[in-house]
Amino acid sequence: MNRLERITGWLESEARFFDTNQEVFERFCVKLSELGVPLDRSWLHLRTLHPEYAGMTRLWRRESGVEARYLDHGFEGTSTYLGSPIRYAVEQRKTGRWRLNTGRALPFPVLDELRAAGYSDYIVAPLLYSNGVANALSWATLATGGFSADDLQLFHDLLPRYAAISEIKSLRRFAANMLRTYTGREPGELILKGQIRRGDVRTITAALMLIDLRDFTLMSDTLAPVAVIETLNRYFDCVMPPINQHGGEVMELMGDGVLAIFNDNVDGGADAACRQTFEAAVEGIEALARSNRSQPDGAPHLAAGSRCITGRLHTAISVRAIDSISRSLAATSISQAASSGSAESSIGNS
Repeated sequence: MNRLERITGWLESEARFFDTNQEVFERFCVKLSELGVPLDRSWLHLRTLHPEYAGMTRLWRRESGVEARYLDHGFEGTSTYLGSPIRYAVEQRKTGRWRLNTGRALPFPVLDELRAAGYSDYIVAPLLYSNGVANALSWATLATGGFSADDLQLFHDLLPRYAAISEIKSLRRFAANMLRTYTGREPGELILKGQIRRGDVRTITAALMLIDLRDFTLMSDTLAPVAVIETLNRYFDCVMPPINQHGGEVMELMGDGVLAIFNDNVDGGADAACRQTFEAAVEGIEALARSNRSQPDGAPHLAAGSRCITGRLHTAISVRAIDSISRSLAATSISQAASSGSAESSIGNS
């Protein structure tokens, strides 16, 4: 069995069951090394669809494993990307190979850096997904002789096979991210596990927190639309991080209202969930006060109030009819305060 058959068999029988692209990539590079490819460095560039970042890069080195970092939206305009071989592969959709130990001038600054670090050979190619999105994969070696003709042929033959596995992992990550963003972490996980039938119900005991911005109606009537969005973003940046830090989850944004849930499946049970809910609310309102002090004169003064309650929460899948043909599923939460043991608290500032 040749190297292509062995690595293809591994991709099909093992790698496709790994949880993440990072695990696939790291094990892929190690597997290539075990099969005799003189691979010392590999770079994987992947685009994604996410509200907070535009993509991710992963750098594998033989001696240190994988380093990953997110790509900010707009990275295509940075000098690093504009002067990189990754851009060459992605935008021109061409394979590029440069021998680094010949003394010839190189077209990209990163290749000069690799030459100075002792690398002898570099190859990069587009990694194409089925929807036409171009990503990129590169190999580099410290071996004096560089990559052999067989190594380069293996690189080209593996690209579509690796892209297929990578796309599967990217799509699953995308689905999980979108569900987490728009339905919440726990509902998203339940949906991915199959709780998608209309009427599916799951009951938990939890603490709920509703926090809303004071005088938002007046602000939205008097401020320009851009200023309204900026004000809401400042408000959300103050009140939402404490929710996550205390183990809560934002279930829904209702204009300026934030509905959060704190499940009682934590150490300490319902008492701990109530305490975390109250602490998150207090910290969010305190963060608003600090934000007000740091704003320039004339900026809107933000204040909020919060209400906390414990009880049983029913999460269900409902169907909202859009028209006679299409339908949309919604994960809906219905709160029912327990008749015994329920507690409420209200806090706020002015």
